[in-house]
Amino acid sequence: MLHQEAGIPDGKDLGKRGNASLLNSKDSPEKVYRAYTQKELAVLYRVAWKTMGRWLKSHEKAIGRKSGHFYSPKQVEVIFRVLGVPTGL
Repeated sequence: MLHQEAGIPDGKDLGKRGNASLLNSKDSPEKVYRAYTQKELAVLYRVAWKTMGRWLKSHEKAIGRKSGHFYSPKQVEVIFRVLGVPTGL
């Protein structure tokens, strides 16, 4: 789905991987994270892919290196803690 005014994806429709970015079960107070690519994170934060890469690189010691194309759910938790949870999640 596109953000009406700016034509920016709102992060809720990320293609084949589903739209359950951050699950927060009513039965459990803990949050469950899923793996993300750098591009998916850029869409969530509404920044360019290159900008997201610079942000992630500057916090690489805390986040760790991605495995293949994906940041693990544990790394995503650290990313959200370091950069803040993207608006809309």
